[in-house]
Order: sequence, then structure tokens, then C-alpha cells
Amino acid sequence: MAGRGFLPNPSHIENFNPLANFISWNLKITARTDSEWKMIERDTTGVKWEIDEQAKKHFERLLDPSWVFNCPICGGFESLVAELDFRSGDVLTDRCACVECGFSVGKGSSYISQVVLDDQLLKNARRY
Repeated sequence: MAGRGFLPNPSHIENFNPLANFISWNLKITARTDSEWKMIERDTTGVKWEIDEQAKKHFERLLDPSWVFNCPICGGFESLVAELDFRSGDVLTDRCACVECGFSVGKGSSYISQVVLDDQLLKNARRY
């Protein structure tokens, strides 16, 4: 252990990005003002839905092949698009992004997407 610092390897710091995103999402929810909550409740015209759908289609094109999941962070229904990886013989998830809360997992942290989406992936695999 001599000569080792207590900080993680700089190449592994990116693995903390999803955790930072989760914390900021929860802070964002608790710090909203009454006017922000009212504006969210009044979105009856579907403007936010249209924007989210456009973003989801963009991610589906970018992360090909992809599958849509419920976001385990914000609870958004079919709001998280994940890239699928078939190379190992199993269906695995790689990069992913949520259009509701902005949660994302990059290429270097694909095991995080596996952990947070594993139960949904297994449920969908049993269905088909």
C-alpha cells in the first residue's frame, strides 16, 4: 500500500458521474419553487412530451441497437434509452440516457447501466 494515494485512479473518476447526476436530480426536485411545480402541473398542452419524444428518438438513432426502459433514477415511464450489446452472447446494456432527468452512463461505465437496468432487462427477456 505504500506509495498509493487515497484518491481513485483518475481514469475511474468518470464512474462517479451517474452518482453525481442522481444527487443533482434529487436536489433539483426538493429545491423547486411553488411556481415551478405549478408550471409542471399545467403542462397539459403536451409540449414537454413532444420535446421528450424528439430527444428519445435522437437517442434511439444514436444508440443503435437500443431499447427503451423505465428510468430507475427518476421513475420516468419509458424515458431511458439504452444501447444494447450482443457480443457476449447475452443481451447487455452499454451507454444509456434518460430524457426526463438527464441521467446518463457513458461508454466507460457500462457496468453501471447493467446494474441499474438488470431487473428490467431480465423481465423483458422472459417476456420474449
